[in-house]
Amino acid sequence: MNKFRAYDGMFLNSKILFVEYIDIIRAPYLIFAKLLSESRKENGGLQPPFDISRIQGIDNERLIEWYYLRNYQNVLLNLIPEELMDSLRTSDIDHFLDKQIRETPNLVSVAFPLNFSKVIEAIYSMDTSLVDKTLIYYPYDNSIIREDIIKLYEGKPVEFVYGEMSEIIRNFPDAGVTYVFSDITNIQILAEADKLNTASILLPYEYAYNRLPNSLEFKIDINGYLKEYLFKMDYFFATTEYLEKYN
Repeated sequence: MNKFRAYDGMFLNSKILFVEYIDIIRAPYLIFAKLLSESRKENGGLQPPFDISRIQGIDNERLIEWYYLRNYQNVLLNLIPEELMDSLRTSDIDHFLDKQIRETPNLVSVAFPLNFSKVIEAIYSMDTSLVDKTLIYYPYDNSIIREDIIKLYEGKPVEFVYGEMSEIIRNFPDAGVTYVFSDITNIQILAEADKLNTASILLPYEYAYNRLPNSLEFKIDINGYLKEYLFKMDYFFATTEYLEKYN
């Protein structure tokens, strides 16, 4: 039998609100993809194995559709021929994309805040006791993203955190935490760290990288986890307001 808990309000677990930055607070990867699509340089200035032909010259509507339907959160991984993926270290590609953000600050400044960014503002505008503190997560110590979070939430109990997620959550309380993930596979990290029981998890509907390729089935077995752990899953739209502005 699946285990569910019902409650009134968005946050049952309100000691810590843990939020992924990418695709939840802003979408700098989309801005990077847009720059590549508009680039007049050969292959957008990127060296093989990257191939930007699938996005080069396409309009905003098709680019956004591609962004929604991509198989990997890191946009650069979607520009590598599938037959070459097994020969690459994805961590190297992640570091390379982080470097692009550090060296091109407008990837962040041009990206409109997404829907959940406004939710965080509303939480602390209405009642500062609703959530004790908010931690916004990005894997690397990126000064551009750190400064963005400071500017967005100045004077509010919102902090930038980075590093291995498993290490960050290790000292979290066993109850009282809400996680807002853009990447569904982070649920596995919670389970391995023994932090999934009693957690509340929010996940966006729209990103196909959370599903198996060309499928509506999630990459991880949510029902299997629900049989083993007691936690709450909810879904939301991360980007609606953003896309209205972007178009």
